[in-house]
Amino acid sequence: MQTTIRVEAKRFTNLATLKNIPSSIVKTHEQNYLRSVTQTNELFARIMNINRDTSPSARDDLRSALTHVASSLAEVKSYELFLTHLGGAVRKPQENFLAQIRKDFGSQEEFRSQFMKAAIVTPVWVAVAYDLDLHRLLIMIGDTPERLSVWNLAPVIVIEASPQTIGTEFGTDRERYFQSIMDHIDWAVVERNLEDAAGLQPAGKPF
Repeated sequence: MQTTIRVEAKRFTNLATLKNIPSSIVKTHEQNYLRSVTQTNELFARIMNINRDTSPSARDDLRSALTHVASSLAEVKSYELFLTHLGGAVRKPQENFLAQIRKDFGSQEEFRSQFMKAAIVTPVWVAVAYDLDLHRLLIMIGDTPERLSVWNLAPVIVIEASPQTIGTEFGTDRERYFQSIMDHIDWAVVERNLEDAAGLQPAGKPF
């Protein structure tokens, strides 16, 4: 018998340490995360029910559900990454991350410049990810989380910045929003994310 697929919502006690990000912004991010968890679980349940249906009409339903669950699950995972590396106590990039960005971007200042430019122009999401094939960090943007997802690409930093989320507190000043987020990044978590990513090995490659 197939086991039930279910996403369990995580609690982010680290968000209690945030000082200068408006509580309404944090609450909106948490609400969006919980909504995506609920939606994903509904889609998983729908897929299991459809797979038990042998009628021809079930094919279209299955195609729709499988298409939507990919984007919904990507949103869950992106919010979890985002909310996990907020707060905490470590406010400066750590040794391995600093070495990686110096190798990949030339300097910490150049990395920050490129990341902030990407953050300003992104429709919603911006990420820094480690490419397991190129062995370097890449800056990615996308209007939906699954557009950040590429095989053998491991996320290190993920930030959400939809106009609807930040507009009530920051208006159109996206730079100020991103600055406030970057000021509250827990770089110990980022360091761990990079170490985890760099330790992965692509499987099944003939080269």
